[in-house]
Amino acid sequence: MAELKIVFTEDRVPQLEVDTWLAIREGSVDVRAARDLTIVFVVDESGAYLPEEEAKKVVGRLKISQLFEIFGEISKAAQDDAIPPATGG
Repeated sequence: MAELKIVFTEDRVPQLEVDTWLAIREGSVDVRAARDLTIVFVVDESGAYLPEEEAKKVVGRLKISQLFEIFGEISKAAQDDAIPPATGG
């Protein structure tokens, strides 16, 4: 398996589901929420974000310890950022 690359940027945060974002902010995360968070930030060798289904396959091959290590890094970055601004809708 190629090395997993994760890039956390604020512009990707609005793509998270509300329940995933709340779990991160509250620190109450299960494996599914950790996976759902991680897949949003998976990039390929050129730095382009992977489509959701492809990212799920890549993240699905991780060991639980690897997933939660990556999740911890993303979660820390998310905790350091303000809640994203509301967008129209």
